[in-house]
Amino acid sequence: MEDLKAKIKKGLKSFEKNRQTSSDNDGPEVSQTAIGNGNIQVGGDAVFTQNLVRPVVADVKPGVEHISDAQASELLTRIRELTDLHNLVKRSRVTPQHYWLGLNRYCRVPKYRLIMAVDYQKALAWCRRQLAILGGTKTAQKKDPNWRNKKISYIQINLKKLALEPRYRQYLAKTFGKVSTADLEDNELQRAYNWVANQKKSFV
Repeated sequence: MEDLKAKIKKGLKSFEKNRQTSSDNDGPEVSQTAIGNGNIQVGGDAVFTQNLVRPVVADVKPGVEHISDAQASELLTRIRELTDLHNLVKRSRVTPQHYWLGLNRYCRVPKYRLIMAVDYQKALAWCRRQLAILGGTKTAQKKDPNWRNKKISYIQINLKKLALEPRYRQYLAKTFGKVSTADLEDNELQRAYNWVANQKKSFV
């Protein structure tokens, strides 16, 4: 009888020990309550807050130190010309944004209205260079119906502006045996255009 009681007592102790071990492994229960706005209350004591931080972008307004409305309008015209010519002579089509990005990057500004007034001629020269690059291709010569008129107009304007008329006439006579720009073949006209452009660089 005593042996039976001892076995029962031993069994109860073993059961209690196993139950306590299982409880320890599970760990204590912690209540969590969502209280809105991304906050969580844990165990009634700690609150963790998640805040959404939105970046603030400064809206810089153009001032007197930036290009004028008239200058901005001129740049708009040049960018449209660039876009139209690009889409005429290139296989890949672009929007004006393509050239605005290039111009803004060149002038180191986030948007063209913030181009400094002192950099206006620099911006205009960039547009003209891009037009010259596109207009100097054989594709432009074939596809642009105004190709000859643009080249001749450029030559005439700069001959007058830079007082190059006498030297230009000598260049035509010596190089092509001609005296008039209108008499030049397309390839000769391109060479004459390049000559004037090179002369213009020396005046800058």
